[in-house]
Formats: sequence, structure tokens, C-alpha cells
Amino acid sequence: MANQLQMRLDANGVAAPAQQAAWQCSEIVAFFLHAAGSADLSKQPEAASNTMTYKFTGPEMTAAERYGLYENWLLSKGFHELARGVHETLEEALLFVEMLKYQPMETTWAKFQAHVAQIRARAGRCRSQRCWQR
Repeated sequence: MANQLQMRLDANGVAAPAQQAAWQCSEIVAFFLHAAGSADLSKQPEAASNTMTYKFTGPEMTAAERYGLYENWLLSKGFHELARGVHETLEEALLFVEMLKYQPMETTWAKFQAHVAQIRARAGRCRSQRCWQR
């Protein structure tokens, strides 16, 4: 009697990367915007004394200009992380759909793993190519 492969696909795993990114971005952006709002931004911040640092000189800025710079950078980073989470969710969705279509009559564990790796590689290539359709 041959061994059988049983797959259990959890739809919650598809949305997890986007949900995790949304939670992290929301919390981190809120924290740092609050911290920046209560900090003295009238001058360039000092680096911690116990770390190796480089000092770069930049333009003179008011506290409002510096806050705007920090806010824009932080929101940009947050949106980038959200986009990464959505992309990972789409990759998981592709794997989920492909696994629903996968119905080999006979396979080995190695062949199954290779099939999953091929799907993941194809999903990764979708970053630069249009390949969501076969």
C-alpha cells in the first residue's frame, strides 16, 4: 500500500503576510510620529555616544521642516512595507490556487516539493513580469 499525501490548505495563511505588515506599519508609524511630535526637532539629533557614527551635514531646517522630512520618510517606508506584505499575500494566494489544481495520480515527496518550489519561483518572478495568468 502506497503512502498518501494529504494537504490541508489554511486560507488564513494567505492573508497573514498583508495583515502582519499592516499591523507592524500601523504600530511603528504611530509610535515614531508620536515620538517625533514630542521631540526637539529644531536641530539635528545627536547620535548615541556608545555607537560608531558618521556625521553628515545637511541644510538648515526648522522643526516643522524636519518633522515633515521624518514624516514623509517614515510613511514612505511604511507604504513600502505594506506593498511587500500585499505582494507576499499574492504569492501565497498563487500557491494556494495552484495546490487546489494539483492532482497527480502518483508522485513522490521530492517531486511534490519540487512542484511547490516551482510555484514559489514563478510567484517570485511576478515582481517584474506579468505572470499571474498562465
